[in-house]
This record gives sequence, structure tokens and C-alpha cells, in this order.
Amino acid sequence: MGKKRHAFRPAVEVCLSDPPWERHPSPDNETAKEWNRLIDKRKEVKKYPIDLWQANYSREVESGKKYRQIVKKARCTVYVKRLRLFDVMKTWSRYVISKLVQFRTGHALVGGWFKERGIQRDEGYNCDCGELETIQHIIQQCSKRAEERKKLKKVSPNLELPILLNTKKGLQAMAEFIMTGRKHDTAKLEVRQINQSSSRQLEATQATSQQTDSSESGSD
Repeated sequence: MGKKRHAFRPAVEVCLSDPPWERHPSPDNETAKEWNRLIDKRKEVKKYPIDLWQANYSREVESGKKYRQIVKKARCTVYVKRLRLFDVMKTWSRYVISKLVQFRTGHALVGGWFKERGIQRDEGYNCDCGELETIQHIIQQCSKRAEERKKLKKVSPNLELPILLNTKKGLQAMAEFIMTGRKHDTAKLEVRQINQSSSRQLEATQATSQQTDSSESGSD
């Protein structure tokens, strides 16, 4: 690996400097050949890490398996504008983008994710409809989201995740679906907070009542 890095170093240094013919107005054939050779080396320098990333991505390993099921083919790039998510990133909030990334990678903070890892969750692992809450369930199955799901079916009648989560039209439809779901989740959170508050008030009342009873029995 060290030898490869050493071999690429001249290409990097020359790429950052002015072309030889700008320093020497009339280059001979040997100079032109050397410059062309270094240009080829520069291409190798840029191509090597991309090829390495692509090879690692294509390996059949457990890590990243869910993401590869959605993104069948991926191409490494440093240009943000080439990302599938770029159009969504320009028009939607951080909340939506975060959710899309979670859905694409399979690491969404839903009931099924917590259950798979044995992590306790106050509100349980199930969706409001009673089924285990997973990404597939939210997008494809939940009866409480049937109305919002109609927009997704316009893009993919069979609600295929690679289409909904890896095409421009699918991502835009998913962004709208997520925003509608956020209103639903916010309402659910408010109800849970009210229930928790009521529960705490009830516990406080019961504790006060018990203290009163104890003090009265002590007086007798």
C-alpha cells in the first residue's frame, strides 16, 4: 500500500503545478509524453479510492444489507449535486431529510429497531394499529396511514422501497408522506404527554391521601 502511495505522489505534485509547456514554451516530445503519463497517473489517483469503495459496497456482508436492498447500485461521489437526495435537501426540512436517511439505511428509530436490539421503549414496540412498527409497516401496511399512502402509490403502485427511496419522484413523495406522518406523531406525542401528566398527578394525589391517612391514624 505504501509503495502505491509513493508511486502516486509525483502525479499529485505535478497536478498542483503549472503544465510544463507553460514553463517551457516549446516542449519536446519527451516532455509532452511525461506530462501525459502524469495526467494518467492523476486519473489513477482519483479512481483508486472510488474503485475501492465500490468493491467494498458490493461485498455481500451483513453490514449495510438493508441499504443495499434499497440502493441496488451506488456510485461514490464527492459532488453533493449528484446525490439522489439533493433536490429533497434543497426544499425540505432537516427533519424530513433525517427521516429519509433513516428509512434508506434501515436505522429508523421505530419499535422494530428497538426490539431487534433489545432496547426498552416506554411506548412499546407496536404501531398505533397494533402491529410491530417497522419501516416496511409504516410505508406499506399501516391501516392508519392508508390515505397518505395514496400519493406513494401514484409513484409506485406496489409500494416498492427501491423506487420510493431511491428515485427523485419517489423521494419527493416520501417527503410529503413523512411530513403528514409527523403531524400524526406530534398528536400522538401530545396525547402521551397528557396521559403521563395525568398519571403523575394521580400518583401525587394518592401519595398525599396516604400521608393524610397515616397522620390521622397516628393521632388516634
